[in-house]
Amino acid sequence: MHSTQTDTKQGGSRKYNSGEALTGKEGYLVNIVDGGSIPELLLPTAVTQLSLFVVTDGNALDEDSDVIPVVPGDEIRIKAKGTGSAGAVLVHADPGTAADKGKVRTIPATAGLYFSPGVAGEDFADAQLVKVNPCPRIVNVPSADTLTALTFTAGGATGPQVEALRDALLVILTAQGDVA
Repeated sequence: MHSTQTDTKQGGSRKYNSGEALTGKEGYLVNIVDGGSIPELLLPTAVTQLSLFVVTDGNALDEDSDVIPVVPGDEIRIKAKGTGSAGAVLVHADPGTAADKGKVRTIPATAGLYFSPGVAGEDFADAQLVKVNPCPRIVNVPSADTLTALTFTAGGATGPQVEALRDALLVILTAQGDVA
């Protein structure tokens, strides 16, 4: 190990304090958060949260749980919400639903940003531990184009001026992937 990497661990399982009960949560994504004096594991609370660990042995609140990192090149299994096919981009399931916190689902049609731990390595069914080929990243689901249909006939700006502004905004938003 390089001298700048003392007291670190590469690959494999590691233990962290459970910031909430993780008993029975094997295969769920979790985050490492600031627990005050020690780092803690928590299930995600937002679809954009970078959940870079999977529970392999969950325990009660304030007990150590084992996790493995979501690392490109190492296949992992994560609990699925819903069904999907091999090759599907996976994202956080709705963490607003308590039973779905830490699960993954196929990328939704609803516009927004989502954390994706990777791509499904097999077809899967609801509640299955689906094989995932990790490629952690934030993915953007663009909104529908609602600008093209806009027309303006009143106000201080002329129709052609407003149309030019609308078209310029549409080009920018499309280029950024915010509008499909």
